[in-house]
Amino acid sequence: GGAASVDALMACGEALRFVREAYRHGKPICVIGEGLRLLAPLGLADPAEAAKVPGIVTGANDPPSRPRLAQEFVAALARHRHWGRPHLDTLAV
Repeated sequence: GGAASVDALMACGEALRFVREAYRHGKPICVIGEGLRLLAPLGLADPAEAAKVPGIVTGANDPPSRPRLAQEFVAALARHRHWGRPHLDTLAV
């Protein structure tokens, strides 16, 4: 976690491609804290907007939030795929 880790991932084409492909294939995605920046290349830089996308779980990186995030992510995993997402070409990329 932390800004330095996210900076390293943002500079890594393979990491960004992984997030893009997970999104494209409807896979659940959970990002917390600074990790929210990893959604910016998808056109989901606004955490409130990202949280509205099916199968994307977002939140702060603080202990009180973690149980809710875990429950939401487990529920997203149980659905396996989230085909109701906007296509990447309709997002502001």
